[in-house]
Amino acid sequence: PKQYYSQDDVIQFLQSHKGLFRVDFRDDYYPKNSGEVFKLETINGYGATSLKQFYHFQAEAYPAGNVITDMLNVRYVVSQKGLDLPVAFQGEHAKVYENPGFLPRAWLATHVEVRKDFNEMVPLLRDRSFDPYQVAYVEQPLDELRGLMLQGSVVSQPTSAGLVDRGSAVFTQQSPNRFRVEAHSLTQKFLVVSQNWYPGWKARINGESRPVERVNGTLIGVHVNAGTSQVEFTYRPTGFFWALGLAVASLGVLAFSAFKLRSESKILNEIAE
Repeated sequence: PKQYYSQDDVIQFLQSHKGLFRVDFRDDYYPKNSGEVFKLETINGYGATSLKQFYHFQAEAYPAGNVITDMLNVRYVVSQKGLDLPVAFQGEHAKVYENPGFLPRAWLATHVEVRKDFNEMVPLLRDRSFDPYQVAYVEQPLDELRGLMLQGSVVSQPTSAGLVDRGSAVFTQQSPNRFRVEAHSLTQKFLVVSQNWYPGWKARINGESRPVERVNGTLIGVHVNAGTSQVEFTYRPTGFFWALGLAVASLGVLAFSAFKLRSESKILNEIAE
């Protein structure tokens, strides 16, 4: 383990760079849980509870440097093989490549399009003309998204000054199961967060609950209105509180049964005496 988890020059290089980005460890030289060991944000891991769709999405990140890699917020790719990316650092055992097109942890999309499943989205995500800032693909047409539904070809929404209004989205991590995004735009947008979708994600925008959509196959997103939106995301595993309630109820039944058995045993002993 000391050799396997050694903090070599590559790890030291990655730790020296601060900011919101992820690392993609390729090959098998570095353990899959290097992110947890060395406190690095990665897209790797043993993933015993990861959804199958995330693996399909992650598989589309090969080769490195395409839009899937960008949407995963991957700034650095560590590999022993040659990649068609700029070399940021030459380590003893591997090279660190920099992905210049990596997207931030959160951004605003101008339009949404409905696709019934991930298989329909893959060809569109592979298309070189796909722009994550222009369109986000969702699986169901909710009423609140109708104002963002794409009609015809993708077009930019210019402001009065003739500039494209991309807005801004500032991501702040609060805990592994909670983060906040402050979004601002002159028009309504669709907030996309580079976070793996699970059924337990909830969102509150300026204190009001809003459904979290699965976006572009495996990311999460919510509709935000024009102006400034304070978006709070929290994760609670589906069925967790039901399971907790059942566990507490079971303990109560066991405690009651033990008390009753003890009382009956005491009465029988008194009768026997």
